[in-house]
Amino acid sequence: MKIKYLNIGQPEGHFWNGEKVVTSIFKKSIDRPVKVNQLGIVGDTQSDKEHHGGMFKAVYAYPFEHYEIWKEKLSQTIFDIPSFGENLTTIGMFEKEVLVGDEFKIGSVILKATEPRLPCRRLNIRLNNRDAVKIFSDLRLPGIYFSVVQEGTILPEDDIELVFRDENSISIYDINNLFLSRTGDKSLIEQASKLHYLREKWKQRFEDILKTQSNLNE
Repeated sequence: MKIKYLNIGQPEGHFWNGEKVVTSIFKKSIDRPVKVNQLGIVGDTQSDKEHHGGMFKAVYAYPFEHYEIWKEKLSQTIFDIPSFGENLTTIGMFEKEVLVGDEFKIGSVILKATEPRLPCRRLNIRLNNRDAVKIFSDLRLPGIYFSVVQEGTILPEDDIELVFRDENSISIYDINNLFLSRTGDKSLIEQASKLHYLREKWKQRFEDILKTQSNLNE
C-alpha cells in the first residue's frame, strides 16, 4: 500500500443551482512533505465543519483504483484527481480490507481508520453532476476517514504500513453497507452498535436500525 497523490485544499466559492457554495473539495495535489496534527494535514482547510474534519475525520483517503469504476459509471475517459476531496489518493488500500480501528504508519505519522464517508451535496458540485451523491452511495465505495494517533510528517508516494489490527473488528465497507442498506445480518449490526472503535454517533445509528427491525418483527 502507498500514497499515489497527497492533496490539500482551501475554501473556494462555486455556484450551484444559482447559489454560491463555499467548499474545500476542489483539492490540489502537492509534491512536498506536509505536517499532520490531530486535526489533519497542516495547510488543508475544511469549509463544512459539520460534515467534514474534526478529530475523527482528520484525514480522508480514497483509493486510486476506484477512479476507473467512476470513469465507466459516468462514461468519462478523463477524471480529475483528486475528485472526491481526499487528502490521500491511495494504492492498494480498500474499504473491504480495512477494519475500523486499524492503524497505519505513513512516514512518521500513525493514522487510525474510524469510519466511511457519507457524502454531502458538495460532491455534486465537484463532479458537476446532480446525481453524484446518489451514485457515490449506490457504488458502496466510500473511502476511509482516519484519526491521527501520532503526529508527524508524510510525503507523496510514502508507503502505508499496517501496524495494528483487532481481528474482531468490522470492515469499513461493512459499516457503510449496513448503514445504507438498513438491513443485513442482525448479529453484525449488533456488533457494530457496540464496537468501541466507532464513535457514539455511529453506534447510535446502528442502535436505531436494530430498534426499527425489532418493531417490524413485532
